[in-house]
Amino acid sequence: FCELLSEGKSGSFFYFSSCGRYLIKTVPHREARVLRGLLPSYCEHVEKHPHMLLPRLLSFHRLRRAGVKVHFVVMANVFSTDRHIDARFDLKGSTIGRLANPSLADFDVVRKDRDLVEPFHIGERKCAELYAQLKRDVGYLREQETLDYSLLVGVSHPKPDSPISPPLDSGGSDGVLNSSTRGTSPWMDMADGGIRSAPGAIGAPAVYYVGIIDILTGWSPSKLGESVAKQLMHPTTPNGVSCVPPSLYAKRFETKMVEWFV
Repeated sequence: FCELLSEGKSGSFFYFSSCGRYLIKTVPHREARVLRGLLPSYCEHVEKHPHMLLPRLLSFHRLRRAGVKVHFVVMANVFSTDRHIDARFDLKGSTIGRLANPSLADFDVVRKDRDLVEPFHIGERKCAELYAQLKRDVGYLREQETLDYSLLVGVSHPKPDSPISPPLDSGGSDGVLNSSTRGTSPWMDMADGGIRSAPGAIGAPAVYYVGIIDILTGWSPSKLGESVAKQLMHPTTPNGVSCVPPSLYAKRFETKMVEWFV
C-alpha cells in the first residue's frame, strides 16, 4: 500500500493498493456513526441501482490499539485505470472557497468549481444517461440528509501515439472489468470505466472518470450553526456557501451538474 494524506477538511488518510483498484480510507468517528446508520439503505440502493455513482464500499472496520479506536472503509478506486490522470476536479456546486490556490500546473492540486472554465463534452446520449443516475444517487443522499459530497472527475488526455481504447467489451488487459466500474453502465465507453469525450469537442481527445465521493457528512446542530454563520458572512451570495441544508444542497448539486457535462 502507498499512503496519501487527504486534501479535504477531515484529515483522513488514504492507502492505495499496489494494483490501484482499491483504497483504504480512515473515517472520523462522526462519519462512522453516519455510515452505520446508512448501511441498510445503502445496500438496498446498490441492489436497486447497480450502475450507481456513489462510493463502492466493500467493507467497514474498526481497530482498537492502545485504547484508541480507528475506523476505516475499503472501497473501489474511482481512478482504477492504467491511464495517467492529468487533472482532477472536486465539484460541489458552491462557489465560496471553491478556487484552487496553488498553480494548476501541479498535478497534486485538486481543482474546484471555479477552476472549471469549460464543461466536459461527452455527447447528448451519454449526458442523459449520466444525469439520470446522478439524480437517483443525489435523491438517495437527500433522503439520508447528508451533505458536503462532491462529484470527483478525473481527466486523462491520451498521448498521440497511444490508443484511446480498450473498448467496453474488451475487459482490459486481464480480461475482466475493473472493480470500480459500474458493470455495463450506458455512459461508459471503456472497460476501466472511462467516458470518451465527444469527437471534435474542446479538450478532445480526453477520457473522463466520474464518481460521487464523501457521502458521510450528516446534517447536525453543528452543521446548522455553520450554515447560519457562513450565510451571515456572505449575505449577498448565501447559495454560494457549501454548507446548506441537505435538500438545498441536493437541489443545487442537481442544477449544477447539467453545467458540468454537455
